[in-house]
Amino acid sequence: MPSNRRNRGFNPNGNRRDDGRFRPHSKGRWFDRVHLIGDSSMQPPAGTIGPYQILERVGAGGMGEVFKARDSRLDRIVALKTSKDEFSDRVKSEARAAAALNHPHIAAVYDVGPNYLVMEYVEGEPLRGPLPLPQALRYAKQILEALEAAHRKGIVHCDLKPANILVAKGGVKLLDFGLAQMRQPLPCGDNTATMTIPVAGTIAGTLRYMAPEQLQGKTIDARSDIFAFGLVFYEMLTGKAAFEADDSASLISAIMTSQPTPLKDRLPGVPPPLERILETCIAKDPDERCDINRALDLIDWMPAAPKPPTKTRFRWWYAAVPALVLGIAVVSFVLRTAGNKAAEPWRFRPLTYSGRAYSPALSPDGRQVAFIWNGENARGFDLYVELVSGGNPLHLKDTEPRGRPAWSPDGTQIAFQRADGLYVIPALGGAPRRIATLGNLVNTANVSCSPSGSFFIIDGRGAGLMTIAGEGGEARVLTKPENAGDAGPAIAPDGSSVAFVRYTSTFNASLMVLPLTKEGAPAAEVRPITRAGSSIRGLSWTNDGKEILFENAPGGGNAAIWRISRSGGQPARVNVPSMLAGDPTTAPQTGRMVFVSGYYETKILKLPITDGKAGSPQPIIDALGDHRDLSVSPDGLHLAFVGTRTGSKEIWIANADGSNQTQLTFVDGASVGSPRWSPDGARIAFDGYASGSSDIYVVPIQGGKPVRLTSDPGNEIRPSWSYDGKWIYFGWDRGGTQQIWKMPATGGDAVQVTRNGGQEAFETPDGQWLYVDNPPKLYRIRPDGSDESQVRSNVFPSFFNVGRRHVYVFDPDAGQLLRAPYGVTAFQPVVTFNDADRPTCLGPCLGLPNDESYAIYRRVTRSMTSLTLIENFR
Repeated sequence: MPSNRRNRGFNPNGNRRDDGRFRPHSKGRWFDRVHLIGDSSMQPPAGTIGPYQILERVGAGGMGEVFKARDSRLDRIVALKTSKDEFSDRVKSEARAAAALNHPHIAAVYDVGPNYLVMEYVEGEPLRGPLPLPQALRYAKQILEALEAAHRKGIVHCDLKPANILVAKGGVKLLDFGLAQMRQPLPCGDNTATMTIPVAGTIAGTLRYMAPEQLQGKTIDARSDIFAFGLVFYEMLTGKAAFEADDSASLISAIMTSQPTPLKDRLPGVPPPLERILETCIAKDPDERCDINRALDLIDWMPAAPKPPTKTRFRWWYAAVPALVLGIAVVSFVLRTAGNKAAEPWRFRPLTYSGRAYSPALSPDGRQVAFIWNGENARGFDLYVELVSGGNPLHLKDTEPRGRPAWSPDGTQIAFQRADGLYVIPALGGAPRRIATLGNLVNTANVSCSPSGSFFIIDGRGAGLMTIAGEGGEARVLTKPENAGDAGPAIAPDGSSVAFVRYTSTFNASLMVLPLTKEGAPAAEVRPITRAGSSIRGLSWTNDGKEILFENAPGGGNAAIWRISRSGGQPARVNVPSMLAGDPTTAPQTGRMVFVSGYYETKILKLPITDGKAGSPQPIIDALGDHRDLSVSPDGLHLAFVGTRTGSKEIWIANADGSNQTQLTFVDGASVGSPRWSPDGARIAFDGYASGSSDIYVVPIQGGKPVRLTSDPGNEIRPSWSYDGKWIYFGWDRGGTQQIWKMPATGGDAVQVTRNGGQEAFETPDGQWLYVDNPPKLYRIRPDGSDESQVRSNVFPSFFNVGRRHVYVFDPDAGQLLRAPYGVTAFQPVVTFNDADRPTCLGPCLGLPNDESYAIYRRVTRSMTSLTLIENFR
């Protein structure tokens, strides 16, 4: 067949110039994606097709002709696409499936006839680039949301490309969903629709935007649409095609074997997170592509309105660290302080680029920051000092700090706590000197120094705070909390008060302020600034001393920095471009703040098990944020887990292959965890801190308001079900000792099961035994509490589960998943994990169906904490 191209520029649909840039057709409607016929044959035909009155013939394509028409029944303008041949049953079925899509960014399919389709008539222009970054991000999010809605219903687009995306008043509209499979095959010379090339199968779609598996004639799925989206997104940003070639064979080769020109080479100053999005979307292997939810998360966390870099501001290309954390490196991302007065824009600059850094403390003049870091080569954690103006960090060797340090008022000394006492060290290095001997280290040990240097306030040595004179000596008790603990002291810039956190449980903390005398003694009663019920830490004061800054992770979710008046009131979030933010520190009157920015990704992996031996683990959920507290329904068809992708901990459910992820709870702030399936798979029990202490809840898998089953002021945790679904077991610290109890599944009086301690328990599917986790030991008892015997020692909390015939344990020291038949104490390895697949356990670690055909586990795949400086902070 003779070529219809007059030059070497690849020109599908006649809407790309030879220089690679988009140009619109003369008409901007959805049908502009087809070949327009520019001769007398475009005269409007007369007549009707079914109930549709033909108004105008607007084009023709691989499927047939396209008309503008009026639905005589509804008096509605529609687009009508006809075929020369009658549709097959498969085509009609696919069209009806597409008609079920109802989304603001998808052009609707209204009707299907014997040989025609009726679709929404959309006014707009085909998508073209290059686009400004905020606009490109907005359109990309709309495209992904449309794809996600279709994929949920099992519909794959198959032919996503700029010509199938119209920019209308309400945003983008995706056209021809799932209809690529309906088109008639065209010769290889026409690259605009279905293509027949020398591979097995028929390929539906447009060559330039096909995924490798599509070109190979393999079965395609939602991941093929993700590949096409990556290519479209590339063009939105650069105005050029990701893959370019002079002929079809070369283009196919490029898609199969090469990579596009790096985005940074075509778009200098591009933020690294955008490159990360594209890399994961256009991976050659479908299994390595990110899912839509992850792509949406990346886009949501992207700074959407950067300005071009200037000589005095940090440039995009300084950002040589992973993904989203480096969104904070966008100094030209401008945030203005609250209030009506004019303020200089905040400017952001990263201070560390590798390893894990935390517990920063700015020097009084704001020129240096001391912090705990494991170095560029991930050595052991130690104390470092760095000039905020730049340069390499100075290692203060052999300090072994246990929490946030504090500077002397003149900036020459740094105080910090070790396990055995309070030490000081010269800021330029030297030997640490102990000035107070301390014992009873119970937690992270922080230090705050008064502005005069006359005293320190410390925590970590008991329930309350303590003071120590500036020259050292004996520690004196400052606070005496009842049934609580005080931590994180931060003395105000004027020395008149100390702010601290009072904990009554893990996720139940209040911000407190205690007025002080000049000598550091209490000057008045402790006053709460926030109500209880949060997870607060990392305190500091604003430079003028009028507000308190603090880190808060609502419900144990994503940490953020907040500010509140020292007299109380409503806290306000400090908006910084980072996935996680905390540990703020300021220097009085300098306008500088340093904080810890963080980022992590986790995977849930599925490990097949056959005859006691494991196969290769495969990721089934891979997204930003944390995914933990894993559970599998007894029949093995569904999963439950706790995710933080919305910012707070919520319970999610999904199919066993990770598809159809659905948020089940919407507590928005209270911590939830430990989801457990009922034996019939109809309900999930979980623990939650909605009322300041942990209680047990039950929620149906169809959703709805969770039912609270306990209301004791103690902490009820880690629920699980009896084999018949009549009882719920849980751990309870009633009376000060953690034991296993059980209560009716509908609520009611609880019955104590264990007498020697227990945190979590699983009943075997036959109802004969109860395996109890009492760290560091694992026991087996009868459900009535009798016949107790030890099964294994050195078992980490919640690192076990039970199946139909075996109990499974993960041993993190050996890196092994082990199992033993019921009643046997000799465990055999199921798998020894390699470093790339080793579980990263936190909370309930293993999920297992009754038939033990597979296990699921969590792994942190990327994680980082670094320091970031804000200039002009007020």
